[in-house]
Amino acid sequence: MHPALYVEEILLEIFGHCYDREESTSSMRINKTDLPALARTCKAFRDPALDILWAELYSLAPLIRCLPGALSQIVDLYSLNRPLEQADWDIILNFTRRVRICHLSWSFGVASECVKDLSKPPTSTVSIFPNLCNARISSPTEDTFPFLRHVTGPRLVVIKLLYHHGLVYVLGIPEVKDAIEVFRERCPNTSIFDYDSRELDNGVISS
Repeated sequence: MHPALYVEEILLEIFGHCYDREESTSSMRINKTDLPALARTCKAFRDPALDILWAELYSLAPLIRCLPGALSQIVDLYSLNRPLEQADWDIILNFTRRVRICHLSWSFGVASECVKDLSKPPTSTVSIFPNLCNARISSPTEDTFPFLRHVTGPRLVVIKLLYHHGLVYVLGIPEVKDAIEVFRERCPNTSIFDYDSRELDNGVISS
């Protein structure tokens, strides 16, 4: 193999072209066959290919799908058929450390009980997404609010919280303020905090 292909920066540049950025935001996805194939090609390709594959996360479902022995499916939502073990967390954290951008909405793509399980990482885990830089969370629910604590970290620069019509009324103001406080305490380097809700009074943010 050419010596240049052992340089991680070069591989990241090459593998990055597996993105189809000409597609719309909602349909843009990483090529799900090319990058896994590259990751399996050789040891030199593995980490760079996985870094690109997991750079953007649109749901928590891909994490659960990496645990075939614990996976079950309810209609369109993935769930767990047993408690998460340390070996499961080793797999999950190996992938989440590669995530730089996440776009999570509504149920986060998994059953509510599954979100609760993912909200209880090993005690030694400071952050599930230690290298996350940009987080967009849309319409979190009472079940998914506790997970927001784990979408935090010192590298998080951009946070966007969006609530659609009616959600704040359902959740109540205390939960909203608690979520904001978590980001304030655990994301010291955040420079952009975009909070949008048609039903939330501006006084909540400034209070």
